[in-house]
Amino acid sequence: MNRAIVTNFDGIGPEDEVIITNFQPYIRKAESGVLGTKRFAIFDGTKRALARAFGNEGRNSSAFSFETRWLELGSGLHPDIPYILKGGTVGGVAATNRRSSAFRAGRTTLAPRRDRQTGMPITYPSVVINQV
Repeated sequence: MNRAIVTNFDGIGPEDEVIITNFQPYIRKAESGVLGTKRFAIFDGTKRALARAFGNEGRNSSAFSFETRWLELGSGLHPDIPYILKGGTVGGVAATNRRSSAFRAGRTTLAPRRDRQTGMPITYPSVVINQV
């Protein structure tokens, strides 16, 4: 709730934003489908289940809005947050056709993504709940 861990659920007010996330670094791979799970199954599935349970499933009026977002969570929420990338990442293999700008430039690999550089904190898949 408002980027603090909730221990008293009665203390959640109508103006508060509730975020459900998993602090483990592997959750990014699981949510993106790399670990064999269906892509976006975990947090989007949670969002759909919450919407079914609390009335935001195609009806005109609902009490809550549910949204799946990738968030940068700062330190202080949990000892393992934020996870800092260790390094050793290499860009992927460039496609070998004229549509690939890396191939046209004579490179065989893609440039590493700027958001995955060594020392950068990762983003966490999350379900964000707000009262409407």
